[in-house]
Amino acid sequence: MAHLLNYLHWWVWLGLIAIGAVVFISANRRSDAMVRSAGLLLIGLGVVLGTVRLLIDTDQERMERRTRALVAAANTHDWPKLQSILDPDTSLDIPLQAPVTSAHGAVEITKEAEKGADVIELHSVGIVSLHSEQTDSLITVTASVVSTDGMDLDRSELSDWQFIWQQRGDDFFLETIRLTSVGNQQLSH
Repeated sequence: MAHLLNYLHWWVWLGLIAIGAVVFISANRRSDAMVRSAGLLLIGLGVVLGTVRLLIDTDQERMERRTRALVAAANTHDWPKLQSILDPDTSLDIPLQAPVTSAHGAVEITKEAEKGADVIELHSVGIVSLHSEQTDSLITVTASVVSTDGMDLDRSELSDWQFIWQQRGDDFFLETIRLTSVGNQQLSH
């Protein structure tokens, strides 16, 4: 059910409410009780679908929120919070230098993030855009991130990251964090 809510766009339930209102008003002018009831039914269906869509979080929405929390923790240099979001099985893949920078596990990744933030004098990091896709038990959240650091004279730089969330039981854990591009340069893995 929650997976189907991903495909229920706002215009569907608002459209049902609008069509129901038009049908209701038209039937009310003609004193047609049967059609008026159908209009009320469409309005009610639209309200129920909209309410359900707004109140129930899908797995994708939850993983997008966790991804945002991860970036926010890096922005505020809240390393304990960052570590709490990561999993002991999470891996980090940053193919910028030879050899490729990689880390495994929450503690090691947090140490690498803290060390990297200190080296580049990270001032801020934030999400510009975010998109997610779900394939069976895998949710891939792709985020375009802008960061400002002291190494580039406080110039902002755009990078693209993939956060791959794998289902384990009823919940998801962050399997891989992968840097895919910096500026206009695509990185190979």
